[in-house]
Amino acid sequence: MASWQDRAGAHCQKVHEHLVEQPRDLGQVQADEIRVKHQGGIAWLAMALQVTTRLWLGGVVSAHRDGELITRLIQRVRRCALYRGLQASACLQKPNGRKLRVEDWWVSGIPGVTN
Repeated sequence: MASWQDRAGAHCQKVHEHLVEQPRDLGQVQADEIRVKHQGGIAWLAMALQVTTRLWLGGVVSAHRDGELITRLIQRVRRCALYRGLQASACLQKPNGRKLRVEDWWVSGIPGVTN
């Protein structure tokens, strides 16, 4: 069962990369994260979608809710974007609602370029 699930997941990843991760004018992108409880503990799922079409751009999973999680999500969105600059903002909050920090990134959209 586990090997079938791994093969199905790998196939779905390839289909997503082929169909969704193509350069397109994204316009506005909405991103959010969800705290997921599972048998082994807690995980965070960050996901993004194109607002106008509601196209699912992808998601990433991490054991920690931090800047690395957001950076990985922005990299996934960047693979779907036309080659132009976009601004990404993130406001991380503690579970009690207090702000941790606000971060802004200018993402060039050019593969291989990091800021």
